[in-house]
Amino acid sequence: MKTVNFLANPSSPHVRQWDMVLQQCGMQTIVHGITQQVGSAVLVKHARSVGPSWLGRLPAPLAYALTGLWLRFQSIFGKPLANFVHAHNTSGYGLMARLSGLPYIITTYGTEIYTAPHKGFWYRRMIRSVLTHAQFITSSSPQMTDALVNQLHIPRQRIQEIYLGVAPVFLFSEYARKKGRSALCIPPEAKVWIANRRMTPLYRTVELVQAFIQFSQQASDAHLILIEGDADAGYRQQVHDTVTRGFGRVHIIRGFLTQDQLAQWLCTADFSISIPLSDQLSSSILESMRCRTVPVLGKLPAYQAITGAAEWVRLDHKELHANLVEMFRSTNAFTAEEMLKKQQLTSIVINELDRKDVIAKAVHALYQFSF
Repeated sequence: MKTVNFLANPSSPHVRQWDMVLQQCGMQTIVHGITQQVGSAVLVKHARSVGPSWLGRLPAPLAYALTGLWLRFQSIFGKPLANFVHAHNTSGYGLMARLSGLPYIITTYGTEIYTAPHKGFWYRRMIRSVLTHAQFITSSSPQMTDALVNQLHIPRQRIQEIYLGVAPVFLFSEYARKKGRSALCIPPEAKVWIANRRMTPLYRTVELVQAFIQFSQQASDAHLILIEGDADAGYRQQVHDTVTRGFGRVHIIRGFLTQDQLAQWLCTADFSISIPLSDQLSSSILESMRCRTVPVLGKLPAYQAITGAAEWVRLDHKELHANLVEMFRSTNAFTAEEMLKKQQLTSIVINELDRKDVIAKAVHALYQFSF
C-alpha cells in the first residue's frame, strides 16, 4: 500500500476528509503534526508528532518554522521524513514544508489565498515563496485557481483542482432529526438554522447571532444551532456572551464532534448558514447539503457551483445586520411545499458534484509524480 505523509493538523475535519478519500483510493496516510496539535481530538488513524517535543511549546508560527529546519537537518544526516510530503495550509505547514527541503505538495485554504493581497509585505512574500516552490498546488474551485494565478502569479499548469466529495455518514435521517430536536427541546414544526463553521471573526458568528436575536423577538419558534469546533478562544467568549441574550433558542454544540455526531446536528436543521468574509467551496457546506439542509450563503465567487440550490445573503458591511435579519424572516416564511422543493434541488446539486470516480481519478493524478 502506498503511503502519503501529511504535514497537517490531525484534529482538522478537512484533513480527516483527505485521509478518508485516500483510503478509498487504496492509499495510507500518516499525519505529522506539531506536538501541541497531536492530542485527544485527533480525527485520523495514524497521527504522529513531528520534531522535538519542546518545539510544540513554542508559539505556532515559530514552531512551524523551526520544525521545518529540524526536518532539513534530519535529511542532511540521512534521516529524511519521506520522499515527499503533502502540506495542508500554506502559512503554517506549508512554511514547514518549504523549510524542510523536501519535495512537497500544498493544499491551500481559501482564507490564506483570498486575504493575502491585504496582508503585510512579509506575509505575502512568505505565501508566494511557499507556493512557488511546491511541486503541485491543490485548489478547491475555479475561483481559487484564478486567485492563485492572478493575485499570486502561480503558473496555472501547477495547480490541480480537486473536490473531495462528502463522507457517506453525511446523509439525512429522520431519526437523527427527531433525536437532535428532542435533545434541544425544539418542536418538530419549528424552523432551525445551523452554522457549521469555525467560531472566528472570518465567519462572523457574532453578527449572525445578533441578527438572529433581533429576528427571534418576533418568531418564538425559531432556533439557531452553532457548532463550536476548533474555535478561536477569545472570539468564542464573545459568541458565548452574545448568546446569553438569545432567549434560550441559540444552542452551542461544544467541543470536537465525530462525523456521526455532526451529521445528527445537521439533520436537525432546515437551513445551513455560511457568511464568511472569504471562502472556498467548503466541505462543511456540502456535508450540510447531504443532510438535506438548504444552504444560505453569502454571495462569494467560490460558491458558484451550488448557485441553483442556495438562498443568498448580500454581505455589504454596512447593511449586513439588516440583510441577515431579512434572511431569517424570509426563510422562516417558507411553506412546507417550498421547503420540499428546495431540499429536492439541494439533493440534485450535491449528487452532481459528488462523483466518486472523478474524485479518485484526480487524487491518483495528483500523486502520480511522487511514487
